[in-house]
Amino acid sequence: MTSADTSWLPRDRIAQLPAADRRRTLVAQFCETISAPGFPCFFARQALTSEQIVFAYAAGSSDHVLNDCTLALRRLAARIRHAPELTGVLLVDVADCRTIDEDEAFAGKLLRHLIAASATRWPSDAPRDPSDPHWTLWIDGVGFFLNISTPRHTRRRSRNVGDAIAVIAQARATFDAPAPSDPRVRGNIRRRIREYDSVPVHGALGRYGSPGTREIDQYFLGDGDSCAGSRAAHAESESAQR
Repeated sequence: MTSADTSWLPRDRIAQLPAADRRRTLVAQFCETISAPGFPCFFARQALTSEQIVFAYAAGSSDHVLNDCTLALRRLAARIRHAPELTGVLLVDVADCRTIDEDEAFAGKLLRHLIAASATRWPSDAPRDPSDPHWTLWIDGVGFFLNISTPRHTRRRSRNVGDAIAVIAQARATFDAPAPSDPRVRGNIRRRIREYDSVPVHGALGRYGSPGTREIDQYFLGDGDSCAGSRAAHAESESAQR
């Protein structure tokens, strides 16, 4: 069984929902977390202030919620085609995710599902092999960067934005737009991550397109050195080479 509202709503519409609505609680937690002075990504606060963040919700078991997540992200892609600066936050209560390892397994399952669901609409000139440094996830004509954050991230706190799994989705074309060529901005964010988290900056983080960098590995970062993208990427690399 699943419960979902895969329509995307801005923060002010969420605030008008009944007080007992789960979405109100989760969106309030998200906004409070990213608005805190120490939160590493100051671009997130800017997006919130400029009302460029929209929210959707899904709930269910890790197997049954996959279709709802895919539908929500397809609907987000349709909106981003008309408003490229938009960021979507898909809040997901996954009934059988109780540990960070189960979160990682779900993230890998979700990535494989999204890639498979988009296979027939993948741009002909876009890499299909996630080991390619120019690979990105394509959904209905939009290349996405995903950040999958969970409440079980206790040491990597920069990947914890509340009591549900959060799939934060942004067009890859605009993800680095605030400072595409200024290494000082990137370095400042990495410094803030080191100060905020109690583990070192994850080794998977890198600059898009750089040799040895895999975009998919950055989507879910474990509390240690693991990244859910590795297993999804391995399966997709084998498929792309067939």
